[in-house]
Amino acid sequence: MTTTSPMFHTDATTKALPTVTVQPERACAPGAFDDAPGLAGMNAAFMADLLSDMTMHERCGFHLYRSVSGRTQNAMLRWRYETFGEQTFQHIGILENLAAQLGLDPLYVSPAARATEKMATGLLESTFMLEGSIDILTQELVMLDAVLLAEARDHANWSGLATLVPMFPKVSSEVVQAAVDQVEAQEDEHLGWVKSTRTKMIGLQAKSSAASTAIAVTEDLMARVKNLFD
Repeated sequence: MTTTSPMFHTDATTKALPTVTVQPERACAPGAFDDAPGLAGMNAAFMADLLSDMTMHERCGFHLYRSVSGRTQNAMLRWRYETFGEQTFQHIGILENLAAQLGLDPLYVSPAARATEKMATGLLESTFMLEGSIDILTQELVMLDAVLLAEARDHANWSGLATLVPMFPKVSSEVVQAAVDQVEAQEDEHLGWVKSTRTKMIGLQAKSSAASTAIAVTEDLMARVKNLFD
């Protein structure tokens, strides 16, 4: 079962830190993953933390897409956000399944994952800064910028995992490669689309005096961007 928000009631585990108190039954002790069969000969603790971090980023990306798809005023953007959000949800499941196949806890939340969650929370919060503004294109651009930053990290995560494939034991390397093959092309598409769309959007604003005109902006600009993002 794919988990979008690992918490105590979802059986998540984590490491106790100076600033984190963990109930004993949910504490992940040092060396807990050293015997993970799918990580023989590797730094198992680091890989557990890395995969947890990647999974958290996908979870936060899912929540970001769910938020912006509900607030955009452009139908094409909404369709893209919803589509990419559905794919991101699938990526969470792929990573959880990969962790289980490697002998890890899919609901383990690493310290790095906690930091990623904090950064992602700030990113999502930033998209609400202009709520209620009449400058619609700027609102859209702020949400698109958040998606760009999230997808850039996502793309780097999967590209990085792809480079590690030869380091895994043979059986595990095939499993990891299969996960990469399922996701990497979609990440290429996500990042390519958001970069291209951002270029189109800033180009439209740069050449439009109406973009700064409060009275005309709503109907006029929405009409002009209706078919922009195909």
